Amino acid sequence: MTKEELRRRLDETRKQLLDAISQLTEEQMCRRVETGEWSVAEILAHLPNAERWLRSQAEAVREKEGTRIRFLSEQERQESAGQAHRMVPPQIIHDLIGTRWQTTKFLDSLTAAELDKAGVHSQIGAMTIAAIIEVIGRHEGDHTRQVLRLRQKMEVSSIPG
Repeated sequence: MTKEELRRRLDETRKQLLDAISQLTEEQMCRRVETGEWSVAEILAHLPNAERWLRSQAEAVREKEGTRIRFLSEQERQESAGQAHRMVPPQIIHDLIGTRWQTTKFLDSLTAAELDKAGVHSQIGAMTIAAIIEVIGRHEGDHTRQVLRLRQKMEVSSIPG
């Protein structure tokens, strides 16, 4: 993917996420619809942490090609979602916006040659910086679909019966 395609993908997934959370109240964002399932706020708190982590992996590859790449562990994912309990939704959204600004600034600074630099993931194998940035967009898209499913469950559960 080119830098422009990556930027467009990041912009699209962010717009879809913001559309998915529009008109949700803070109470709805913080509500767990089902036991064991993250709330919208927990999902939103996890996203900037995961994005920062992935960007740090891309930055490491930029500095030294062949660097080992790893994704967040399950424990790290849970801890990042847990930040929702220490922040109110507007703070979480502010964190999302700031993190994306940093990611697009990093993306804009990359040359075509740097986008093709690769690190090594233990299960995936070689991953270019472009592929790591692509994962940021895919990850956000996956969680946007999760938010949309939670919205549907909230709307169904709020219908008087």
